[in-house]
Order: sequence, then structure tokens, then C-alpha cells
Amino acid sequence: MIVVGAVATALLAGAGVHAYAAGPDAIDLHLLLALGAILAAALPHLWVIFYLAGTRRALARETGTPVPGRRAAAVAAGSALAALAAAGALAVTGARAYVGTGGALHGPLFWALLAVQAAALWTEWRALAENARGLARHGG
Repeated sequence: MIVVGAVATALLAGAGVHAYAAGPDAIDLHLLLALGAILAAALPHLWVIFYLAGTRRALARETGTPVPGRRAAAVAAGSALAALAAAGALAVTGARAYVGTGGALHGPLFWALLAVQAAALWTEWRALAENARGLARHGG
């Protein structure tokens, strides 16, 4: 899923570069690319949140002991939610720019989203690695 997130981040970057390069004439293609990339980016974040919560809960129930890695899972969930919120804000400002009622924050939010997305993927990767180590230690 991290690979899907990385590809979605590349699609987001491509949609942004396309908007800067093509200008207002190609806004419809930019809109389709951006919406597809945002949806593709949301899937891995949601998957990681549910996977980490589910495997930790199941392993704790099976072994009867707390499973290490709670902090990493919480940080990953927080960063995933931050990336989803940034994507939502980007979509809202993009819609405002599309209809001509503002959208001055759309460009800066695009760069912020790329940074938040990369940070979220990094923390999710670390949390998944720690989760895998915990599963291996407890025979999961």
C-alpha cells in the first residue's frame, strides 16, 4: 500500500505540474488528474489506519498482553489523517478556484499537501515495519 501511496503522490505532483505548465486552458484535465490522485492517495492512508488497528487488537486478544508499537501506530494514524485533511482542503480550494470565487490558497496548499503526504507515507512505512516485527515476535 505504501507503493500505491507513492504512485498517488507522483500523480498529485503530475497534476500540479500539469496545471502550472498548461495554464487555465487545460483545467478539465487537471481536475480529473487531481481528483483521481486524491482518491488514490486516500486509499492507502485508510488501509494503514485500519490494518494497524486491526492487527494490534487481534494480536493483543490472542496473546493476552499489550503489543508494542502503540506510539508508532498512533503517529501513523495522525499523519494519515493530516494528509487526508490536507487533501480535502486542497480539493475545496481547487473547487473555489474552478468556479472563480477564490482559491488563492490552492497553489500553496498543493505544496503543503505534497510535504504532508510524503511525511505520512514515511511514518506509515515505519509503523508497518514495527507492526511486522511485533507480529514476528509474537508468532502472528
